[in-house]
Amino acid sequence: MSHLDVYSDVACPWCFIGKRRLDQALAKLPEAERPTVRWHAYQLQPEFPVGEAKPARAMLEAKFGGAARFAQMFERVQGIAAQEGIRYDLDGQQAVNTGLAHRAVAVARTHGRESAAVDAFFSAFFEQGQNLADVDVVAAILARVLDGVPGTDAAALAQQLRDGAGADDVQADLKDGRLLGVSGVPFFVLDERLAMSGAQEVSTFLSFLAEGRRRTA
Repeated sequence: MSHLDVYSDVACPWCFIGKRRLDQALAKLPEAERPTVRWHAYQLQPEFPVGEAKPARAMLEAKFGGAARFAQMFERVQGIAAQEGIRYDLDGQQAVNTGLAHRAVAVARTHGRESAAVDAFFSAFFEQGQNLADVDVVAAILARVLDGVPGTDAAALAQQLRDGAGADDVQADLKDGRLLGVSGVPFFVLDERLAMSGAQEVSTFLSFLAEGRRRTA
């Protein structure tokens, strides 16, 4: 079976769009032709102070050349996101160091719910304005993802995260990304031999996956 590695950050708007399109592409394939998918941590702002949260709009406007220029950029990405059923709430968005959310995804992976966790944290960050620097907030999101799994109530998960759960996985992902030369996300690697970047159209994802199957036939 093919394997797809995806490098992504929960604070990356194009990564959210890319996941929606990838999921649509996978749904169009027979189950036997779908690759297993592994989500890898990547941080757009690794230097952001851990544990802090700041309103995202002012920071993004400063980063991208002022309010007018950023508004134009945001209007475009917001429109594309809306086509995929995503509602970006910029005014509610809180900029954070995303390491904690990535660690929570690593915990979800151990229970077979990695993809659901990635979706949950994308939505929490972009649509719900939740503070992903707060361990209790992150643990509550993770607990909903792991609903029904014994021993994964929010309090237990919060303690696991405070104790460093998932940290080794995240550091390994960040190291692997550097070794691969990943400089932007989303970034996709199929069977360790075929790479593609960006939130491509569904048809492009299907072509990419088909090329991988041809190369392994």
